[in-house]
Amino acid sequence: QQLAGDAVAPLRQQSILGTGFLVAGPWDEVQNVSASKAERSRAHEEQLEEVLGTISQTFLGLTVNCARCHDHKFDPILQADYYRMKAVFDGVDHAEGRKVGNRPFFTPEQTARHAGQLAPLREELAGKKKLLADIESRLPSVAESVEQQGAIVAEGRFGTALNAAHTMAASRSQP
Repeated sequence: QQLAGDAVAPLRQQSILGTGFLVAGPWDEVQNVSASKAERSRAHEEQLEEVLGTISQTFLGLTVNCARCHDHKFDPILQADYYRMKAVFDGVDHAEGRKVGNRPFFTPEQTARHAGQLAPLREELAGKKKLLADIESRLPSVAESVEQQGAIVAEGRFGTALNAAHTMAASRSQP
């Protein structure tokens, strides 16, 4: 399922999850947003080389990368075999199903359901952000209040305590 979860019957979303290995490989954001189509194509080839190298080392116990340019010198891996393997993974992309021939991970119904579940959470987040902004706007007045309390609180021999002079003044009855 790690390699062909999207093709194994019956098709289930849990099976497709295994194919995440294929797109968790190298991704060069700089080269893939380049305006040059040739540069994007080269970056895709390099990514496929990394995927094939990882898969061959993991499942075959040998590297096939040198067969990209010539027949493997010591093992029976021909250049044609390399490109056959490459064809299997050529559809791997990081375009979230927008590439021709690829499908999105979620169905339109699932996407709509997720959006419906996400909407109240986003509203709650917006409310929390507003509350945070309100609290942050009051911080300067809180700081002033703390400075004023400096007259009320005094450092004593055994730690912080109320200033006795302030306490007496506050407790006097007003005529």
